[in-house]
Amino acid sequence: MEATPPCTPPPTTSTFGGGITLVRRSGSHGLPTAAPPPPEFPQPAPTTIFTIGDDLLLDIFVRFPSLPSLVRAAFAYRTFLHAVLSFPTFRPRLFAAYSPLAGVLHRIPAPPEAVRELYILSPPEERHGSFHLVCVHEDGLQVRTVVFSSDTGEWQLLPWAEAAAINKDHPQDDKHCLPPRTGKLVDGRVYWTRHDYVIVLDTATLHFSSMDLPPYMYGQKPFVVGETKDDKLCMVCAIDEENTIPVWVWRADAGRVYKWMLDKEIELEDLSTLKLVAVKQGFVHLEQL
Repeated sequence: MEATPPCTPPPTTSTFGGGITLVRRSGSHGLPTAAPPPPEFPQPAPTTIFTIGDDLLLDIFVRFPSLPSLVRAAFAYRTFLHAVLSFPTFRPRLFAAYSPLAGVLHRIPAPPEAVRELYILSPPEERHGSFHLVCVHEDGLQVRTVVFSSDTGEWQLLPWAEAAAINKDHPQDDKHCLPPRTGKLVDGRVYWTRHDYVIVLDTATLHFSSMDLPPYMYGQKPFVVGETKDDKLCMVCAIDEENTIPVWVWRADAGRVYKWMLDKEIELEDLSTLKLVAVKQGFVHLEQL
């Protein structure tokens, strides 16, 4: 009889005032693992995403949770895009898995240059089915957008934006404009959190700018941008020494000046074993280390 492997425990939630909810997920089964015995035969070469066949690759693609995630994966590498566009049986499965809008994927040419991130936008003021793909390309201390319009069927390269023009206090010894983590799209703007400031891309004007971090966040461990339940921009970080998670919200004060305002501080028993993962629709997601 074969032993059944232990299942990952379900996430646990805790609700605090103001509608903020913590979601904890276990990063492992929590069981000790014995060291594997030495192999008796030479191990085969590891299988990677680049070595699997088109059939399996496409089977993975149709299981993506949403059409935007599928498009991002397809444009990550030219081999992925070629598999999606050239396989004759994939398009009907794409229609079934997502929506009729997925049928336009085969009409999108590859971007004119390598891109780092991709965002799908459907402006509400335009007719049904119209959309834009906004890609972000970074080259050291400069960044720019590459935009595809479903109306024209063409890609447009926007001018480079220099890090020093986005924020005049960009450190001279920092040779990268964007941080390693991908941006977060909130209410039409993409936010990248650095240790010293936040880079903002307005997807309507395609203009890069910067904003300050909330007070007392400078020098803290990585923080996360997200949105509240009413879609307001917020930012959280975990302060291990105090076992607290402050929640800052970008809102207008009494004088109608927008700034970071402390909404609440969530106190936990021990943050040292938890990793801050994301903030989505008012839910703060934590993962057990």
